[in-house]
Amino acid sequence: MTLDQLNYFRKLAELQHFSKAAAELYVSQPSLSYSIRNLESELGAPLFQKNGRNVVLTKYGKEFYSYVVEVLTLLEEGIYAVKQSIEHDSLKISIGSLPIVSCDFISKSVRSFKDYNPDITFDVYTCTDNNEVINGVIDGIYDIGLCFRQNNENNLVYVPVLKRELVVITKHGHELSHNDSMSLSDLLRFPLITYKERSPLGLFVRNLFKNENLTPNIVFSFDDEVTISEMVAQDLGIAILVDIPVFRHYLSIIPLDIKLEPPVIYMIYHKDSSHTKIIFSFLRHIFAEGLVN
Repeated sequence: MTLDQLNYFRKLAELQHFSKAAAELYVSQPSLSYSIRNLESELGAPLFQKNGRNVVLTKYGKEFYSYVVEVLTLLEEGIYAVKQSIEHDSLKISIGSLPIVSCDFISKSVRSFKDYNPDITFDVYTCTDNNEVINGVIDGIYDIGLCFRQNNENNLVYVPVLKRELVVITKHGHELSHNDSMSLSDLLRFPLITYKERSPLGLFVRNLFKNENLTPNIVFSFDDEVTISEMVAQDLGIAILVDIPVFRHYLSIIPLDIKLEPPVIYMIYHKDSSHTKIIFSFLRHIFAEGLVN
């Protein structure tokens, strides 16, 4: 039983005439007759009977007709709903991002892009875990991800968009708060707060010390910058984290002197994304506007 057979059956039941039904269905009358015979054969009962030059539904045909109309109507409603969703989604970009990006980069990018594309809307979701961003793009939850490169997924495209400098943060008035810069060895005698080891940044920070044969006194580790900064504000230690301008209002920010290049944030998208055109447009815009650094 095929969708065409159901459509043919409904049309013939409504017009009660093979020639008229075939004309409206844009098929030949023999093709229509053949399709209806196969449908009756599959059901094991006659669906139509002759009434002069016309045909009318049998009792089995009447019973079957009510179900066919219900099914085809529901299907048509589903097709319409999906098309409406596609039309709506074609004007929307969904972004999954780590908190350190959404603080400034996304807000500036979205604002400037909407100046040229006012009909485009954005849904921005903050993810505390790097893998959450990557998996969200793989699963189609996000059109774009902003995160660190962690996995080599064949279906993902990684575009470097900005570097995040690592800094030391302290409470105002801390003995280190007036330093112009800090080395890793300067931090060894202080309780240190930083990212969890399983995160890309946490691994990066620990490797900095390891490369210089230093052992830091890490007392707390968290996934996000807000929690880390609050622990510093409560004078529970100093911290290494990426430089976020908003923290300057209530904490001291000290440049960290390291030999390695700072971590790079990537914009990622699925190479088979249905939003590829608008993603490319957004990428070209942020590069043209000099928002990438």
